[in-house]
Amino acid sequence: MSDANVLMGTFEVEELERMADALDKLRALGISDRAMSVISALPVSTHIMGRPTIRPWLPRLSIGGGVLGFLIGVFLTIGTPSLYTVWVGGQPIIPPPPTFIVLYECTMLGVIIFTFLGLLWLLALPTLAPTHYDSALSDDSVGLFVEVSPEQEGPVREALAAGGAHDILVSKRRPL
Repeated sequence: MSDANVLMGTFEVEELERMADALDKLRALGISDRAMSVISALPVSTHIMGRPTIRPWLPRLSIGGGVLGFLIGVFLTIGTPSLYTVWVGGQPIIPPPPTFIVLYECTMLGVIIFTFLGLLWLLALPTLAPTHYDSALSDDSVGLFVEVSPEQEGPVREALAAGGAHDILVSKRRPL
C-alpha cells in the first residue's frame, strides 16, 4: 500500500465498548488487525478491544540465550578438560561442584545478554522517525489508527462514525 492513508478515529475513554464495536465493523470490511492500531494513554487490555493476543518473542529469545549459555558452559566444563586432560592428584577430570557453578553462571549470562539485546531491539531506542500520533490522545481520548487504501476510505470513515468516533481525520506522520 504505497498510496495508503492512515485514518485516525478519536474515542472517549468511557466509550471503549463502542470502540470495540468499531473494530468489529472494520474487520467485517476486510481490514486486517495488522492495519489497525489502538493508542491510549491508559493501559487497555487487548481482550477488552477484542484484539488478538500478541505472542511476544522476547521470552523465546531469552530461553534461546539460556540454552546457548548452557551449551557454552558444557563446552567450558566438559569439552575443554576432555580435550586437554591433566590428571591432578587423583581428582576427577570433570569435578561436579565447579561444573554446576560454571553451567549456572553461563546459563544466566546467556539469558541476561539475550534479554538485554532483545529489549534494545524491541524498544528501538531512540525512535527518531516521525510516527502517527496526536496530542489529544495524551489526555482522555483513545485513538484508533487504520491504514486504508483510497478505495476503502469512505466505508472505513462510515464504520468509525457508526462506532462512535468523535473526530475522524487523516493522520500525518510527525515527530514526537
